[in-house]
Amino acid sequence: MKRKYVLIGISVLIVVCIIVIVCTFGCNYSRINGGSPALLINSVNAEPGEKDVKVGIEIKNNPGIASITADIKFDTTALSLSNIEYNHEITQNASTLPINKSASPIRLSVVKNSGNIEGDCTLAELSFDINDTADGEYEIALSYNPDDIYDDKEKNVE
Repeated sequence: MKRKYVLIGISVLIVVCIIVIVCTFGCNYSRINGGSPALLINSVNAEPGEKDVKVGIEIKNNPGIASITADIKFDTTALSLSNIEYNHEITQNASTLPINKSASPIRLSVVKNSGNIEGDCTLAELSFDINDTADGEYEIALSYNPDDIYDDKEKNVE
């Protein structure tokens, strides 16, 4: 009888451990910086000479924003920006300024005509061409002034 309870106890413990492992490594969490809002640039791998490499810019733990302006900085000796595709499901009015492929930083500007952009989402997707001589890792940095993020009531969003 004791053996039966021991086996049931071990089985329950194994199931609990599997659930914890799956949720720790397999679930998508958007808890960044303890739940603080964050703008993130996706990490990608590409080969020298590769064209049209897509890099997403995401917002996590979004408190609800209507507009944001940010600068994208990258190594112009290894990368050239070929396109910015804004997420038109969330915004109807995004910057359409011509892109200088060899300039850095590039200004990213997203404005929603009415209401707020809600929830975690991809704001834009950058396309890069990789120089044939590129070798190693290259950072694409995003910077913004916290005073340049607003909600639909034109209040600054921290």
